[in-house]
Amino acid sequence: MNIGNGSGKLKDSDWLTDNFDIAAPPPPNPPNSGYAHPGLDIYSESDTTLKTNSIDLRGSYNNWISDNLSIGPLGGSLYQNYQFDASNANQVGYGPWADYTSSISGLVITYEVTYTIPYLGIHSEMLVGRSFQAFLDLGYSPLAAAEDKDDHVLRGKRSTGSTLGNAYLATLTAQWDMEDNDFFLMRGQYLKIDTSGTQTQTWYRAPNSDGVPAGYTITGIDDKITSQQISLSLLFTHRF
Repeated sequence: MNIGNGSGKLKDSDWLTDNFDIAAPPPPNPPNSGYAHPGLDIYSESDTTLKTNSIDLRGSYNNWISDNLSIGPLGGSLYQNYQFDASNANQVGYGPWADYTSSISGLVITYEVTYTIPYLGIHSEMLVGRSFQAFLDLGYSPLAAAEDKDDHVLRGKRSTGSTLGNAYLATLTAQWDMEDNDFFLMRGQYLKIDTSGTQTQTWYRAPNSDGVPAGYTITGIDDKITSQQISLSLLFTHRF
């Protein structure tokens, strides 16, 4: 189980090219802009904070095919939750969106995504001498699920998505037994998630910058939620 916090920058670029991008939902709602233009339309940067929670439960069976090598089945379930808050936005508009240039203090966006990934795979162990061990886990899931909630606080607009798809994971661990009481462990992990489904968008407050009545909802929007993650951890242990 891993729990973490962090901070950084959210960078958002918008290229607005079709009729729905350049206009609010159907009449009587007014358009946001008269036309699209080539290139970037709106760019913004915001301060972000991040909270993470990850739980990976896995079990494996060691099938020793030789004195130094084991290959067996692996099964597990991975849960991840990420919560982002974005504040203090600096936004620049281009072309017909130049009037959207502004700086806004305080909370502007919250975003939360949750991944639930049951997986199967292969676990292997290799012994080299008396002091070195290597472990390799390869997993695949055809039932990866992702759900997210994107709340544009200033616009009073919330988007929720639900998707299904595939996930691939690989974990390589190396352990050196340095002395009777000390060992050093290094672990690297790669995870790729690729899901698709639908999104629902709801305007929950009026008035809002989109000119949309409170409660106006659009359903069945195509949605893709993807993620690629690489992690590296180092651990030194001394036994008393």
